[in-house]
Amino acid sequence: MTEALKTMETLEGIQGEEVVNNFEAEIKKLIPTAGTLTLSEREREILYRPIDETRVEIRPDGLIFLPWTEYQTRLKDVFGLSWMLLPVGMPKQHGDLILWTFYLAIRGKLCGCGIGEQQYRANNAQMSWGDAVEGAKSNALTRLCKSIGLFTDLWRPAFVNEWKERYAEKYWDVQKGKFLWRKKPIESVHVQHTETGTSGRFPYGEAYERFSRQPERYTQTGEEAKPSGNGRTSPEELMEKIRSTATLENLKDVWKTYYHYLEAFSPEDKDNILVAKDRRKQEFIAKSNERGFFNGRK
Repeated sequence: MTEALKTMETLEGIQGEEVVNNFEAEIKKLIPTAGTLTLSEREREILYRPIDETRVEIRPDGLIFLPWTEYQTRLKDVFGLSWMLLPVGMPKQHGDLILWTFYLAIRGKLCGCGIGEQQYRANNAQMSWGDAVEGAKSNALTRLCKSIGLFTDLWRPAFVNEWKERYAEKYWDVQKGKFLWRKKPIESVHVQHTETGTSGRFPYGEAYERFSRQPERYTQTGEEAKPSGNGRTSPEELMEKIRSTATLENLKDVWKTYYHYLEAFSPEDKDNILVAKDRRKQEFIAKSNERGFFNGRK
């Protein structure tokens, strides 16, 4: 990163203030064009066609998003190469964030200005300075596309909740000690749509195809397979302990004692146990009207 910063400083020194001023002057010329872009009916239809739900992704914290490539593809489908992100100077680092400002120009008309950001740590071997800069540029693209109305359903609560119910699920992360989000396996969604009466072959996108290439995320075989138990308590035994609890406090005690055993179970067994635990908890709450929040560990 140090070398990259030195190179940037050198380039800025060579370019001097004249280039910066010329850029600002050109942008000022574009200001009168802001908000004047016109679209044909066909272009509007392509630009604002509904989201392909199978391409939506979800972060572990539950935030759904579309990869930046979806935004780029949509712009190319409508405008070809008649659009561009215009960078304002060089990227800057603020703390552990890379910040880079861009203007969006389409057919020579100014269509927005946005700041892209990307987290960067010098000791992260998986992301170089160049990778982080590209990440900031991609982030700016998604923000600028949002400002012109692309994929706004991603910020509509009704859409988010419906998408999560259909395509995503929570799971217990033993190492982090909390529930996280992930997309459901392709088979699960296919069955769900079949049961609800969806006819024909469900149109899975590339986002779901990755599940077929990563079956170990949901099933484990061979040398890497996890045992069905931990040598002391099997999934069936833990399930029975949960079902036989007499009170909510009893359930909490059982979970506090045995929840770490989940690490030795298969993903399917873990999910079944978590469902059983949550169902039993709700039964106790319904009976006693107790509203204390049980976070899955204590």
